[in-house]
Amino acid sequence: MYPAGHASTGTHEIEQLTNFEQIRRVREQWDRFQWYPEADADFVPIIMEHRPEVQGPCVLAARRDGEVEALLIGRVELSPVARLPGFKTTLQPRLKVLRVVYGGMLGDWNEGNLDRLLVALKESLARGDFRAVWFEMLNLQSPLWERSQALFPRMCRGCASAPNLHWTLRLPKSYGDFLKGLDSKTRKNQKRHVNLLENDFSHLSVKRFDRVTDLDAIVNTSDRILSKTYQRGFGNAWTSVEMVKRVSLWLGKGLFTAFFLYANGEARAYQHILRYRGRAFAIGTGCDPGFQRYAVGRYIQLKALEDLCESQDASELDFGFGDAEYKRELCNQHCEEADLVLFGLNCSGLAANAMRTATIKGLQLLKRALRSAGMFGRIKRAWRESLRKRIDLPKG
Repeated sequence: MYPAGHASTGTHEIEQLTNFEQIRRVREQWDRFQWYPEADADFVPIIMEHRPEVQGPCVLAARRDGEVEALLIGRVELSPVARLPGFKTTLQPRLKVLRVVYGGMLGDWNEGNLDRLLVALKESLARGDFRAVWFEMLNLQSPLWERSQALFPRMCRGCASAPNLHWTLRLPKSYGDFLKGLDSKTRKNQKRHVNLLENDFSHLSVKRFDRVTDLDAIVNTSDRILSKTYQRGFGNAWTSVEMVKRVSLWLGKGLFTAFFLYANGEARAYQHILRYRGRAFAIGTGCDPGFQRYAVGRYIQLKALEDLCESQDASELDFGFGDAEYKRELCNQHCEEADLVLFGLNCSGLAANAMRTATIKGLQLLKRALRSAGMFGRIKRAWRESLRKRIDLPKG
Protein backbone atom coordinates (compact mmCIF):
# COMPACT_ATOMS: atom_id res chain seq x y z
CA MET A 1 0.00 0.00 0.00
CA TYR A 2 1.30 3.46 -0.76
CA PRO A 3 2.04 5.37 2.46
CA ALA A 4 0.39 8.74 3.02
CA GLY A 5 1.90 11.31 0.67
CA HIS A 6 3.63 8.78 -1.63
CA ALA A 7 2.90 9.39 -5.31
CA SER A 8 2.71 6.67 -7.93
CA THR A 9 4.09 7.24 -11.42
CA GLY A 10 2.45 10.02 -13.42
CA THR A 11 -0.15 12.28 -11.94
CA HIS A 12 -2.08 9.63 -10.00
CA GLU A 13 -1.63 8.34 -6.48
CA ILE A 14 -3.35 6.17 -3.90
CA GLU A 15 -2.98 7.61 -0.42
CA GLN A 16 -3.58 5.61 2.73
CA LEU A 17 -4.90 7.46 5.80
CA THR A 18 -4.88 5.48 9.04
CA ASN A 19 -5.81 7.97 11.75
CA PHE A 20 -8.41 10.68 12.08
CA GLU A 21 -5.82 13.46 12.04
CA GLN A 22 -4.78 12.39 8.53
CA ILE A 23 -8.39 11.81 7.51
CA ARG A 24 -9.31 15.40 8.35
CA ARG A 25 -7.33 16.43 5.26
CA VAL A 26 -10.00 14.83 3.04
CA ARG A 27 -13.03 15.68 5.17
CA GLU A 28 -14.32 18.28 2.70
CA GLN A 29 -14.29 15.74 -0.15
CA TRP A 30 -15.78 13.04 2.09
CA ASP A 31 -18.70 15.31 2.96
CA ARG A 32 -19.22 16.14 -0.70
CA PHE A 33 -19.09 12.55 -1.98
CA GLN A 34 -20.99 10.67 0.74
CA TRP A 35 -24.43 9.30 -0.21
CA TYR A 36 -25.18 6.48 2.24
CA PRO A 37 -25.70 7.01 5.99
CA GLU A 38 -23.37 4.20 7.13
CA ALA A 39 -20.51 5.96 5.32
CA ASP A 40 -21.31 9.37 6.81
CA ALA A 41 -18.20 11.10 8.14
CA ASP A 42 -19.81 11.67 11.56
CA PHE A 43 -21.36 8.19 11.77
CA VAL A 44 -18.24 6.13 11.02
CA PRO A 45 -16.31 7.20 14.18
CA ILE A 46 -19.25 6.15 16.38
CA ILE A 47 -19.04 2.58 15.09
CA MET A 48 -15.27 2.49 15.50
CA GLU A 49 -15.44 3.84 19.04
CA HIS A 50 -17.88 1.26 20.38
CA ARG A 51 -16.95 -2.01 18.67
CA PRO A 52 -14.11 -3.84 20.42
CA GLU A 53 -13.02 -5.68 17.27
CA VAL A 54 -12.20 -2.40 15.48
CA GLN A 55 -8.52 -1.44 15.57
CA GLY A 56 -8.72 1.82 13.67
CA PRO A 57 -9.83 3.65 10.52
CA CYS A 58 -8.39 3.13 7.07
CA VAL A 59 -9.35 5.54 4.30
CA LEU A 60 -7.85 5.28 0.82
CA ALA A 61 -7.85 8.38 -1.37
CA ALA A 62 -7.41 8.26 -5.16
CA ARG A 63 -5.79 11.52 -6.24
CA ARG A 64 -5.16 13.02 -9.65
CA ASP A 65 -2.71 15.91 -9.80
CA GLY A 66 -3.13 16.19 -6.04
CA GLU A 67 -6.94 16.47 -6.15
CA VAL A 68 -9.06 13.79 -4.49
CA GLU A 69 -11.24 12.01 -7.05
CA ALA A 70 -12.48 9.12 -4.94
CA LEU A 71 -12.41 7.72 -1.41
CA LEU A 72 -12.67 4.25 0.07
CA ILE A 73 -14.00 4.32 3.64
CA GLY A 74 -12.93 1.35 5.72
CA ARG A 75 -11.84 0.16 9.11
CA VAL A 76 -9.26 -2.37 10.28
CA GLU A 77 -10.76 -5.01 12.55
CA LEU A 78 -10.28 -8.50 13.89
CA SER A 79 -13.07 -10.38 12.17
CA PRO A 80 -14.32 -14.00 12.14
CA VAL A 81 -13.33 -15.86 9.00
CA ALA A 82 -17.01 -15.95 7.93
CA ARG A 83 -19.73 -13.71 9.34
CA LEU A 84 -22.80 -15.89 8.91
CA PRO A 85 -26.16 -15.57 10.73
CA GLY A 86 -26.59 -18.25 13.36
CA PHE A 87 -22.98 -19.45 13.17
CA LYS A 88 -21.12 -18.88 16.44
CA THR A 89 -18.34 -16.42 15.64
CA THR A 90 -16.55 -17.42 18.86
CA LEU A 91 -15.75 -20.78 17.23
CA GLN A 92 -14.09 -19.19 14.20
CA PRO A 93 -10.52 -17.96 13.77
CA ARG A 94 -10.23 -14.18 13.67
CA LEU A 95 -8.35 -12.37 10.94
CA LYS A 96 -6.99 -8.86 10.63
CA VAL A 97 -9.28 -7.48 7.94
CA LEU A 98 -9.73 -4.21 6.09
CA ARG A 99 -13.51 -3.95 6.03
CA VAL A 100 -14.99 -1.49 3.55
CA VAL A 101 -18.18 -0.08 5.00
CA TYR A 102 -21.39 -0.40 3.00
CA GLY A 103 -21.70 2.65 0.76
CA GLY A 104 -18.04 3.42 1.42
CA MET A 105 -16.90 3.66 -2.22
CA LEU A 106 -17.26 7.42 -2.70
CA GLY A 107 -16.56 9.67 -5.66
CA ASP A 108 -15.31 8.72 -9.12
CA TRP A 109 -14.12 5.13 -9.02
CA ASN A 110 -13.53 4.87 -12.75
CA GLU A 111 -11.69 1.88 -14.21
CA GLY A 112 -8.29 3.51 -13.86
CA ASN A 113 -8.84 4.41 -10.22
CA LEU A 114 -10.24 0.94 -9.49
CA ASP A 115 -7.21 -0.74 -11.01
CA ARG A 116 -4.81 1.45 -9.04
CA LEU A 117 -6.79 0.72 -5.87
CA LEU A 118 -6.74 -3.05 -6.42
CA VAL A 119 -3.00 -3.03 -7.17
CA ALA A 120 -2.39 -1.13 -3.93
CA LEU A 121 -4.59 -3.58 -1.99
CA LYS A 122 -2.76 -6.54 -3.53
CA GLU A 123 0.59 -5.08 -2.39
CA SER A 124 -0.75 -4.50 1.11
CA LEU A 125 -2.05 -8.08 1.34
CA ALA A 126 1.27 -9.44 0.09
CA ARG A 127 3.09 -7.54 2.86
CA GLY A 128 0.69 -8.86 5.46
CA ASP A 129 -0.81 -5.50 6.42
CA PHE A 130 -4.17 -7.33 6.39
CA ARG A 131 -5.16 -10.96 5.87
CA ALA A 132 -8.19 -9.97 3.79
CA VAL A 133 -10.03 -6.99 2.29
CA TRP A 134 -13.78 -7.28 2.73
CA PHE A 135 -16.22 -5.29 0.58
CA GLU A 136 -19.50 -5.73 2.42
CA MET A 137 -22.63 -6.45 0.35
CA LEU A 138 -21.32 -5.18 -2.98
CA ASN A 139 -23.80 -4.77 -5.83
CA LEU A 140 -23.20 -7.61 -8.31
CA GLN A 141 -23.38 -5.04 -11.13
CA SER A 142 -20.51 -3.05 -9.65
CA PRO A 143 -17.45 -2.78 -11.97
CA LEU A 144 -15.37 -3.77 -8.93
CA TRP A 145 -16.40 -7.41 -9.37
CA GLU A 146 -15.05 -7.49 -12.93
CA ARG A 147 -11.85 -5.61 -12.15
CA SER A 148 -11.10 -7.79 -9.11
CA GLN A 149 -11.37 -10.89 -11.33
CA ALA A 150 -8.88 -9.36 -13.74
CA LEU A 151 -6.33 -8.40 -11.07
CA PHE A 152 -6.73 -11.12 -8.41
CA PRO A 153 -6.28 -14.83 -9.28
CA ARG A 154 -9.20 -17.12 -8.44
CA MET A 155 -7.42 -18.61 -5.43
CA CYS A 156 -7.23 -15.10 -3.89
CA ARG A 157 -10.93 -14.32 -4.27
CA GLY A 158 -13.23 -15.59 -1.56
CA CYS A 159 -16.19 -17.67 -2.66
CA ALA A 160 -19.39 -15.64 -2.82
CA SER A 161 -22.26 -16.74 -0.65
CA ALA A 162 -25.77 -16.77 -2.11
CA PRO A 163 -26.72 -13.29 -3.41
CA ASN A 164 -28.66 -11.10 -1.03
CA LEU A 165 -31.65 -9.16 -2.36
CA HIS A 166 -31.70 -5.46 -1.46
CA TRP A 167 -35.20 -4.02 -1.89
CA THR A 168 -36.17 -0.39 -2.45
CA LEU A 169 -39.39 1.44 -3.19
CA ARG A 170 -39.42 4.24 -5.74
CA LEU A 171 -41.83 6.59 -4.01
CA PRO A 172 -44.91 7.65 -6.00
CA LYS A 173 -46.35 11.16 -6.09
CA SER A 174 -48.99 10.35 -3.47
CA TYR A 175 -49.88 7.71 -0.92
CA GLY A 176 -53.04 7.02 -2.91
CA ASP A 177 -50.91 6.16 -5.93
CA PHE A 178 -48.84 3.82 -3.78
CA LEU A 179 -51.93 1.95 -2.56
CA LYS A 180 -53.24 1.65 -6.13
CA GLY A 181 -49.95 0.08 -7.15
CA LEU A 182 -50.19 -2.71 -4.58
CA ASP A 183 -51.39 -6.17 -5.50
CA SER A 184 -55.13 -6.56 -4.84
CA LYS A 185 -54.47 -9.47 -2.46
CA THR A 186 -52.03 -7.34 -0.44
CA ARG A 187 -54.57 -4.49 -0.19
CA LYS A 188 -57.30 -6.91 0.86
CA ASN A 189 -55.15 -8.51 3.57
CA GLN A 190 -54.09 -5.13 4.91
CA LYS A 191 -57.70 -3.93 5.12
CA ARG A 192 -58.69 -7.14 6.94
CA HIS A 193 -55.91 -6.69 9.51
CA VAL A 194 -56.82 -3.03 10.07
CA ASN A 195 -60.46 -3.94 10.64
CA LEU A 196 -59.46 -6.66 13.11
CA LEU A 197 -57.17 -4.27 14.98
CA GLU A 198 -59.80 -1.52 15.16
CA ASN A 199 -62.50 -3.94 16.31
CA ASP A 200 -60.40 -5.45 19.12
CA PHE A 201 -58.93 -2.22 20.51
CA SER A 202 -60.93 0.80 21.50
CA HIS A 203 -58.05 3.23 21.17
CA LEU A 204 -55.36 3.20 18.49
CA SER A 205 -52.88 5.98 17.85
CA VAL A 206 -49.68 6.62 15.93
CA LYS A 207 -47.12 8.94 17.50
CA ARG A 208 -44.28 10.61 15.62
CA PHE A 209 -41.00 11.65 17.29
CA ASP A 210 -38.27 13.65 15.56
CA ARG A 211 -36.78 16.07 18.09
CA VAL A 212 -33.54 15.87 20.06
CA THR A 213 -35.61 16.01 23.25
CA ASP A 214 -37.40 12.82 22.13
CA LEU A 215 -34.23 10.73 22.39
CA ASP A 216 -35.08 8.93 25.64
CA ALA A 217 -38.64 8.20 24.55
CA ILE A 218 -37.43 6.77 21.23
CA VAL A 219 -34.73 4.45 22.54
CA ASN A 220 -36.64 3.27 25.62
CA THR A 221 -39.91 2.59 23.80
CA SER A 222 -38.12 0.85 20.93
CA ASP A 223 -36.16 -1.28 23.38
CA ARG A 224 -39.29 -2.41 25.24
CA ILE A 225 -40.73 -3.72 21.97
CA LEU A 226 -37.45 -5.24 20.78
CA SER A 227 -36.94 -7.03 24.10
CA LYS A 228 -39.96 -9.24 23.32
CA THR A 229 -38.53 -10.48 20.01
CA TYR A 230 -35.92 -13.07 19.01
CA GLN A 231 -33.68 -10.24 17.73
CA ARG A 232 -32.73 -9.37 21.32
CA GLY A 233 -31.02 -12.77 21.44
CA PHE A 234 -28.37 -11.34 19.11
CA GLY A 235 -27.50 -8.78 21.78
CA ASN A 236 -29.23 -5.87 20.03
CA ALA A 237 -30.47 -3.11 22.29
CA TRP A 238 -31.72 0.36 21.44
CA THR A 239 -30.48 1.55 24.84
CA SER A 240 -26.85 0.55 24.21
CA VAL A 241 -24.33 3.40 24.21
CA GLU A 242 -23.66 2.94 20.49
CA MET A 243 -27.33 3.01 19.51
CA VAL A 244 -28.08 6.02 21.68
CA LYS A 245 -25.22 7.94 20.03
CA ARG A 246 -26.40 6.91 16.57
CA VAL A 247 -29.96 8.07 17.17
CA SER A 248 -28.70 11.25 18.84
CA LEU A 249 -26.50 12.03 15.82
CA TRP A 250 -29.37 11.72 13.32
CA LEU A 251 -31.82 13.61 15.54
CA GLY A 252 -29.26 16.40 15.88
CA LYS A 253 -29.01 16.62 12.09
CA GLY A 254 -32.82 16.68 11.76
CA LEU A 255 -32.84 13.45 9.72
CA PHE A 256 -34.47 10.89 12.04
CA THR A 257 -38.17 10.17 12.55
CA ALA A 258 -39.62 7.47 14.82
CA PHE A 259 -43.17 6.17 14.37
CA PHE A 260 -44.90 4.15 17.12
CA LEU A 261 -48.23 2.35 17.11
CA TYR A 262 -50.06 2.39 20.44
CA ALA A 263 -52.94 0.01 21.20
CA ASN A 264 -54.88 0.93 24.35
CA GLY A 265 -51.96 3.03 25.55
CA GLU A 266 -49.18 0.46 25.00
CA ALA A 267 -46.56 0.72 22.24
CA ARG A 268 -46.81 -2.38 20.06
CA ALA A 269 -44.78 -1.60 16.93
CA TYR A 270 -42.26 0.89 15.58
CA GLN A 271 -40.79 2.03 12.28
CA HIS A 272 -37.82 4.39 12.21
CA ILE A 273 -37.01 6.38 9.09
CA LEU A 274 -33.80 8.21 8.23
CA ARG A 275 -33.90 10.85 5.49
CA TYR A 276 -30.48 11.25 3.93
CA ARG A 277 -29.44 13.15 0.80
CA GLY A 278 -32.75 12.85 -1.00
CA ARG A 279 -33.43 9.23 -0.04
CA ALA A 280 -35.16 7.57 2.91
CA PHE A 281 -33.95 4.52 4.82
CA ALA A 282 -35.95 2.12 6.99
CA ILE A 283 -33.32 1.79 9.71
CA GLY A 284 -35.35 0.06 12.40
CA THR A 285 -38.57 -1.91 12.57
CA GLY A 286 -40.08 -4.16 15.19
CA CYS A 287 -43.34 -5.34 16.65
CA ASP A 288 -44.65 -7.13 19.72
CA PRO A 289 -44.80 -10.83 18.69
CA GLY A 290 -48.04 -11.19 20.64
CA PHE A 291 -49.69 -8.86 18.09
CA GLN A 292 -48.55 -10.55 14.89
CA ARG A 293 -52.10 -11.65 14.04
CA TYR A 294 -52.95 -7.96 13.62
CA ALA A 295 -49.97 -7.29 11.33
CA VAL A 296 -49.04 -4.27 13.46
CA GLY A 297 -45.60 -4.14 11.83
CA ARG A 298 -47.18 -3.61 8.42
CA TYR A 299 -49.61 -1.08 9.90
CA ILE A 300 -46.85 1.18 11.22
CA GLN A 301 -44.76 0.73 8.06
CA LEU A 302 -47.62 2.05 5.96
CA LYS A 303 -48.08 5.01 8.29
CA ALA A 304 -44.41 5.88 7.84
CA LEU A 305 -44.81 5.47 4.07
CA GLU A 306 -47.80 7.78 4.08
CA ASP A 307 -45.71 10.42 5.87
CA LEU A 308 -42.92 10.07 3.30
CA CYS A 309 -45.32 10.38 0.37
CA GLU A 310 -46.89 13.51 1.86
CA SER A 311 -43.55 15.21 2.64
CA GLN A 312 -42.14 14.61 -0.87
CA ASP A 313 -38.58 15.04 0.43
CA ALA A 314 -37.26 11.64 -0.66
CA SER A 315 -37.26 9.87 -4.03
CA GLU A 316 -37.13 6.31 -2.68
CA LEU A 317 -37.30 4.23 0.48
CA ASP A 318 -34.48 1.75 1.07
CA PHE A 319 -35.57 -1.30 3.11
CA GLY A 320 -32.04 -2.50 3.70
CA PHE A 321 -30.43 -5.92 3.55
CA GLY A 322 -32.25 -9.20 3.24
CA ASP A 323 -35.26 -10.66 1.53
CA ALA A 324 -38.70 -10.72 3.14
CA GLU A 325 -42.27 -11.22 1.99
CA TYR A 326 -43.32 -7.73 3.05
CA LYS A 327 -40.48 -6.20 1.02
CA ARG A 328 -41.55 -8.09 -2.08
CA GLU A 329 -45.11 -6.84 -1.59
CA LEU A 330 -44.26 -3.19 -0.96
CA CYS A 331 -41.20 -2.57 -3.14
CA ASN A 332 -40.86 -2.06 -6.87
CA GLN A 333 -37.11 -2.45 -7.44
CA HIS A 334 -34.21 -4.46 -6.10
CA CYS A 335 -30.60 -5.40 -6.72
CA GLU A 336 -28.47 -8.41 -5.87
CA GLU A 337 -25.51 -8.07 -3.53
CA ALA A 338 -22.82 -10.29 -2.07
CA ASP A 339 -19.61 -9.89 -0.09
CA LEU A 340 -16.45 -9.52 -2.15
CA VAL A 341 -13.49 -10.81 -0.11
CA LEU A 342 -9.92 -10.60 -1.41
CA PHE A 343 -6.91 -12.45 0.03
CA GLY A 344 -3.17 -12.21 -0.46
CA LEU A 345 -1.21 -14.60 -2.66
CA ASN A 346 0.73 -16.03 0.29
CA CYS A 347 0.38 -18.94 2.71
CA SER A 348 -1.60 -17.02 5.33
CA GLY A 349 -3.97 -15.51 2.75
CA LEU A 350 -4.63 -18.79 0.97
CA ALA A 351 -5.18 -20.60 4.29
CA ALA A 352 -7.66 -17.95 5.41
CA ASN A 353 -9.54 -18.24 2.12
CA ALA A 354 -9.67 -22.03 2.47
CA MET A 355 -11.09 -21.75 6.01
CA ARG A 356 -13.74 -19.29 4.92
CA THR A 357 -14.72 -21.38 1.89
CA ALA A 358 -15.06 -24.53 4.03
CA THR A 359 -17.26 -22.67 6.53
CA ILE A 360 -19.59 -21.23 3.89
CA LYS A 361 -19.83 -24.40 1.81
CA GLY A 362 -20.45 -26.54 4.90
CA LEU A 363 -23.31 -24.34 6.04
CA GLN A 364 -24.79 -24.27 2.52
CA LEU A 365 -24.75 -28.08 2.37
CA LEU A 366 -26.39 -28.30 5.80
CA LYS A 367 -29.17 -25.91 4.77
CA ARG A 368 -29.74 -27.82 1.55
CA ALA A 369 -30.02 -31.11 3.45
CA LEU A 370 -32.44 -29.63 5.99
CA ARG A 371 -34.63 -28.18 3.24
CA SER A 372 -34.70 -31.51 1.43
CA ALA A 373 -35.82 -33.19 4.64
CA GLY A 374 -38.47 -30.53 5.23
CA MET A 375 -36.85 -29.54 8.52
CA PHE A 376 -35.31 -26.14 7.74
CA GLY A 377 -38.40 -24.07 8.57
CA ARG A 378 -39.05 -25.86 11.87
CA ILE A 379 -35.42 -25.57 12.99
CA LYS A 380 -35.35 -21.87 12.06
CA ARG A 381 -38.51 -21.21 14.09
CA ALA A 382 -37.16 -23.18 17.05
CA TRP A 383 -33.86 -21.29 16.86
CA ARG A 384 -35.66 -17.94 16.90
CA GLU A 385 -37.81 -19.06 19.83
CA SER A 386 -34.71 -20.07 21.77
CA LEU A 387 -33.22 -16.63 21.12
CA ARG A 388 -36.42 -14.97 22.33
CA LYS A 389 -36.51 -17.05 25.53
CA ARG A 390 -32.83 -16.47 26.21
CA ILE A 391 -33.50 -12.86 27.20
CA ASP A 392 -35.85 -14.02 29.99
CA LEU A 393 -33.35 -16.37 31.62
CA PRO A 394 -32.02 -15.24 35.02
CA LYS A 395 -28.49 -13.92 34.94
CA GLY A 396 -25.78 -15.48 37.04
